[in-house]
Amino acid sequence: MNKEANIVRLAIDAAPKRPGLKYGRFRPAGAAEDRAIDGRLDIDYKGHSHAFAVRVKTHLHNALIDRMLADHPGLPPAAPRLLVISDQIGAKHAAMLTQKGVAFLDTAGNAFLDLPGLYLSITGRKSSTPAQRPRPGRAFQPSGLRLVFACLTDPFLDRDPSKAIINQTFRTIKQRTGVAVGSIGRILDDLGDAGFVVVDDKMRLIVDRRRLVQKWTDNYIDRLMPKQDAGRYAASGQDWWRDIHLDPAKQLWGGEVAAARLTGFLKPQQVTVYAKSEASNLILDARLRLDPDGDVQLLHAFWGDWPHAAHDDCVHPLLIYADLLASGIDRNMETARRVYDGYLHSIVEPD
Repeated sequence: MNKEANIVRLAIDAAPKRPGLKYGRFRPAGAAEDRAIDGRLDIDYKGHSHAFAVRVKTHLHNALIDRMLADHPGLPPAAPRLLVISDQIGAKHAAMLTQKGVAFLDTAGNAFLDLPGLYLSITGRKSSTPAQRPRPGRAFQPSGLRLVFACLTDPFLDRDPSKAIINQTFRTIKQRTGVAVGSIGRILDDLGDAGFVVVDDKMRLIVDRRRLVQKWTDNYIDRLMPKQDAGRYAASGQDWWRDIHLDPAKQLWGGEVAAARLTGFLKPQQVTVYAKSEASNLILDARLRLDPDGDVQLLHAFWGDWPHAAHDDCVHPLLIYADLLASGIDRNMETARRVYDGYLHSIVEPD
């Protein structure tokens, strides 16, 4: 939390000053608090205190903003309101947050506050000493993301931890995930240092899973998903996928189609397919044609032989959830919440 606290300190130092406006002390979230927030901060204006739930982010993107709003569906006007603090908030993301009524501060002095009697909106400032985007630890680089995904989607994770992939030999982990033996130990050490893995009676256990799912999702969207791109295609009709039967040994539905199958809530407009091998059969059967603006996205599967598909021909709900957030499309956010509540809650907070 030192990094987050430092960003908050710099942002408050750079925040606009007005008569009667006082910024309180940042209070990091405790272990028992809602892990959807990083801390709390009170802002006083002319004797009236306003409580904020704080999210601290070093890099904003559309999907992350949607994710933060999905985690705080009552904001605004429910208290505490959401306050986003970052090292730099550009004009596009400032406009997104302002439009949704979300307060923000950054280390360059950009800010949006809408309090009774006070309306502040400052954008376009550049930091005099721009902070470089920190490189995440090994656990959230592509190899680490593959391993974390295998651990979080492991059917033995809580059923029988002794059989869980995280407690197997490094050679077995390599066979099941494709992660190099030499990287596995460093990734697990990194997870331990970050508070996500503890050792109890010689067994590794994954803890603080809600925060881990958040970090995995954010970094998957930024760091691994782009590497898996296998091209975009256009189809002749919108519902073509209904007549296609995928061979789960070769391809799996992701994104909106998988979410629709799980929840029955969404009418897919974008189609995502994860291919374990070449997808020429699918391209021919569905009469897909290459189109950089097409509504069909093919992605290379990134997992090994460990069984991740939880629902026949669909990828695991964790990946469906990430796909929906990555889309940045408003209509997918409610479905993402339904996937989380219906399928990921038991992973994040096991009985």
